[in-house]
Amino acid sequence: MIGRIVSDRYEVMKYLGGGMSSVYLARDIILDREVVVKLIKVDHHNREKSKARFQREVESTIHLAHPNIVSVLDVDESEEYHLLVTEVVHGPTLKEFIRDNHPVEIPEAIRISEMTLRGMRHAHNAGIIHRDIKPQNILLSDDGSVKVTDFGIARAMEASTMSRTGVMGTPFYMSPEQWAGGRVDGRADVYSLGILLYELLTGSVPFQGEGMGDVYRQHVEEAVPPFPQELDISQWLQTVVLRCLEKDREDRFQ
Repeated sequence: MIGRIVSDRYEVMKYLGGGMSSVYLARDIILDREVVVKLIKVDHHNREKSKARFQREVESTIHLAHPNIVSVLDVDESEEYHLLVTEVVHGPTLKEFIRDNHPVEIPEAIRISEMTLRGMRHAHNAGIIHRDIKPQNILLSDDGSVKVTDFGIARAMEASTMSRTGVMGTPFYMSPEQWAGGRVDGRADVYSLGILLYELLTGSVPFQGEGMGDVYRQHVEEAVPPFPQELDISQWLQTVVLRCLEKDREDRFQ
C-alpha cells in the first residue's frame, strides 16, 4: 500500500495502525499537504446498502466544524474500500498519554475531559452520536488541544464489519444499552466518557473481566469499583464519574 495513490489524489506514505480500518499517513498531491486516510473494506455481499449507509453516516460528519473534533476532509469509495480522509493531528492518542503519564494530574484530566465534552456536545447538537468514545479516539495535539476523532464512524461501519455482531463500540467502553443492542442516543457517549474519565484518573478501566461475557456482566450488573484512596480524588469528581456510569441512562447526565 505504501507509495500507492488512492482516490486519484492521496499518496500513501506511512502505516499508522489498524483495527476496524487501516489507517495511513498520506499526502494530498493536489493541495500538497499531509492527511490521514482511513480505509474500510467494502462489504461485497451487500455492496449497495453498505455504500449508501457509509455515505449517509459519514458525509454528515463533514459538516462538523469544531476545534475539539478532527475535521473530515473527504469521503470516497473504490472497488475494495470505503475511504475517509481527515486532518492530521501531531501528537499522541489519549491512550498513549495515559500509559506514559499515569497517574494523570487531576487538573489535566479535567481539562482533557472538558475539551472532549465540548466536541461531543457540538456533534450531539447536530444529531450525531459517536458510539465509540475511548482514549484511542481522543487525540492530543502538540499545541495542547484535544480533538475527538471518528464521529459517526461506528454507525457507518455497521453495514460492513459490525453487521454480523449487532453491537457497535469497543467492549470496555460500551454502555449497557449498546451491549444489549438497543436504541442508542447521546447518553451512551456520556457513559463512555465516564469510563474514559475513570481511566484518566486511575490508569485503568473500571470493568475488565476475563472474557467478553464477564465484561458484559460487569457493565450491566456490577457497581463501579471504588477509587483508590491514595489518589486523593475529590468526592465531587467521583460523583461526576459515577453519575456518567449509571446503568439506566435516565439516571445519567442528560
